[in-house]
Order: sequence, then C-alpha cells, then structure tokens
Amino acid sequence: MYHSRFKGSHYEAGYKWSKSVLKNKGKITDCHTFKITKERKEFAKECISVYKKYFPEILDEIKGIADGQKISLEDCYSFIGNIQQPLLRWKMESMNMGLLQVLHLFILK
Repeated sequence: MYHSRFKGSHYEAGYKWSKSVLKNKGKITDCHTFKITKERKEFAKECISVYKKYFPEILDEIKGIADGQKISLEDCYSFIGNIQQPLLRWKMESMNMGLLQVLHLFILK
C-alpha cells in the first residue's frame, strides 16, 4: 500500500504523485475502464470554468498530474472530470478529502 504525503504547491503535489503512479502503475489513462470520448472531453471543458471560479488551485494540481503522467492536459481533465463522478463527489465531501487523496484511493488501491 502506498502512503502519499502531499506537500509543496498544488502543481508539485500533483506532479510528484502522478510521477510515482506512472512509475509503479502506469498511465492513468490506460486504465481499462477509462475511455476518452468526445462527450467526456466536452464535459471536462465545461468544468474548467467551475474550477476557476471555486477552486482555481485544482487547475495547477491537474497540470502537475498531466505533466507527471506525460499525458495531455485535455486527457487529464477528461479523466479526472469523468471518473466515477457520484462516488468521487461523495468521497470528497463526506471524508473532507482532496482530489489527490481520492484519486489515490481509486488508482493505488
């Protein structure tokens, strides 16, 4: 089991975490249950304005994840914006968790 410690800027935390995942598990977009579709890309683009308004720091974290994973920013937005949305939202709200902590549960379980 991995125990991540998130420190530094949002970008640095996203980059460090995703680089570790790349090394140990591979690209998050290669997950067999994940498919990038036109609809997912469109939905992810619509979310960006919400991120900017309510939690702009998450955009830096997502950029760090994309860079550490060596994937496009668009694919990273699509992945994060569409993975098990109801469960992701519930985890973040009910457990007072951040994005990286929740992704950690889904990917490194």
